[in-house]
Amino acid sequence: MTLSKCPDILIIHLKRFEWNNVFFSDKINTNVSFPVRGLDMFGHVLDPEQRLGGCTYDLYAISNHYGRM
Repeated sequence: MTLSKCPDILIIHLKRFEWNNVFFSDKINTNVSFPVRGLDMFGHVLDPEQRLGGCTYDLYAISNHYGRM
């Protein structure tokens, strides 16, 4: 993943479903490790000027979907 610049708010959306066939999907149950404080995206920013201001984010919320789509 690369970013052209550091946004004020960074939203990461993980697709956690895999399709078994045309009609059914299952949720992937692998745990995702994510830092609560200090996610540094410095190495993923393309614009060198954006790197100077820092690209560190804190976790604000998690939305965890259960059930059928």
